[in-house]
Amino acid sequence: MSGPYRAGSSGGTQCTACGAELVADARLCAQCGAERPAVRCASCMTLNAIGSEACASCGEALGLEPEPEPTQLLCPRGCGPLAALGADEIAECERCGGIFVENETLAKLVAPSIRRPELPPETEVTYRPCPSCNVRMNRTIFGKSSGVVVDVCKLHGTWFDARELTASLAFVEMGGIELVEKREKMRHEEERRRAEVERRIGGFEALNSPVAPGLQRLFDPGAHPDRLEAVRDILHILLGL
Repeated sequence: MSGPYRAGSSGGTQCTACGAELVADARLCAQCGAERPAVRCASCMTLNAIGSEACASCGEALGLEPEPEPTQLLCPRGCGPLAALGADEIAECERCGGIFVENETLAKLVAPSIRRPELPPETEVTYRPCPSCNVRMNRTIFGKSSGVVVDVCKLHGTWFDARELTASLAFVEMGGIELVEKREKMRHEEERRRAEVERRIGGFEALNSPVAPGLQRLFDPGAHPDRLEAVRDILHILLGL
């Protein structure tokens, strides 16, 4: 069943039913369960106010949104069952705003021009169970340098707290993954070059020919440690290493 927006009471930062502070990107009041009128953008997963025509984060048009379908998955924060967002591969917790994304689906989630949201400071480090297998997930930085710490189950998927999925997608959109891959490639290349230099220096040090005693003394690291460092620099230039 789909409708233009899900039903609910008036919006705001406080629940109109009990007055409790509403959690960012959560559809339901964590205190009393009253529904908050909102629609989630299918491109960047940002929760938008009722009546919005375009997403406040990426500018994409907000179309029809499927009604939530109950799942057997449980929120790792202990809020209760997760609800499917139109497909079993993505499920959200309507009380805390967290989203669980299966591994294959996560690789496809890249939306254009996503604005990175402000993330609340993390006050407590907790290792949470996977909604699918209930095994404790590993905490890791999404994309190695995004600054977004997510919970990962290698077998099933990734748990994003409220706004973390949008922030992660913004990191991907800004070329963060490509930059990390480029840095890793440069690091591996530098390690290879250093290993090659050490290998060639080792070959010179192993010289034991009576016709080249001068070379033996030149490459003796114990006798001339500063000279050995100079040789490394020369090899970098001459051998292109």
